[in-house]
Amino acid sequence: MERTKVMVVCAFGKPPAQPKGTAVLVGDSHAMHLQQTVQVVTDKHGWRGLLNARSHCAYTFAIQLLDEPDKSGCLQRNRDMPGWFRRHPEVSVA
Repeated sequence: MERTKVMVVCAFGKPPAQPKGTAVLVGDSHAMHLQQTVQVVTDKHGWRGLLNARSHCAYTFAIQLLDEPDKSGCLQRNRDMPGWFRRHPEVSVA
């Protein structure tokens, strides 16, 4: 698990010995609910599965109407996301 103050990335599913790729599920609590569905796909294709989700925090650059400290944490997570993808070239953005 990779953790920063505002971002937590967790692996899920059966870890393949030789991953053919990496799928990252990004979003809010709705993404969390899709994890098991995405796990079926990652297991079938031999991909490593990662979850980068934060409750009440859709991945968008729009200002969200949240109370503090959720608002600041959400905004920071979303600003940090492009850098996270740059630091993880094994993940392609499609």
